[in-house]
Amino acid sequence: MSDYYLKLKYVNPMYEDALNKAAILDSTSLLNWDKGKMVANKTNSSLFKYFIEGIGNVYIKKYYRHKSKKLWFLKHSYAISEYKGNRAMANIDLPQAEPLLAGTIRNKFGLMKCGIFVIREVENATSLDIILKQIKNSQGSWKLYKIVKSISDTIERMNRNRFCHNDFKPRNILIVPEGNEYILVPIDCRKPRFFLPLCEKYFINKNLKYIIAEPLIRNIWRKT
Repeated sequence: MSDYYLKLKYVNPMYEDALNKAAILDSTSLLNWDKGKMVANKTNSSLFKYFIEGIGNVYIKKYYRHKSKKLWFLKHSYAISEYKGNRAMANIDLPQAEPLLAGTIRNKFGLMKCGIFVIREVENATSLDIILKQIKNSQGSWKLYKIVKSISDTIERMNRNRFCHNDFKPRNILIVPEGNEYILVPIDCRKPRFFLPLCEKYFINKNLKYIIAEPLIRNIWRKT
């Protein structure tokens, strides 16, 4: 019997059987997960891309103990916060990666070992930071002014709904071509916030600051 258990915040009922067959609902399997392609491996998190029969490609995010934060195991995990951010953005009609599972792995005393967030891959998507690098190197056929228009529309929607992403930067923005336009999918919203009274300007600036810091985007933004 395992010393750990998976405490679920959410599991997508449409794919629960497929997740179970892939051992995604097993705490021991998740703790020791090394399947698929490791996309990122940081001090406090790791990210795997993995194919699941009946679902397709998924991303498995694991958030570990943050050494700089005392009593981390008693706090909320970024996995749960990111799930909440995902749902908050969906509720204001922003396109989102489909969530499959959100939860925490805990020991027999209920103390958190790590957080888990699993999402379905957004098809045909490219992150904005990669697009900007391609444009700088005269690669690809991206229409930057249309991408900036999508960014502007997204920021306007967040502000109108008094929502702050808190980390709205190019690497956390997916761009999906659709016809002659682009669909923007914000991701990795680990610290979602709604505007506090009398603090609107602060949150509006926060939604904008990382984007406007990019010279290619800023040059077009000023012309619009």
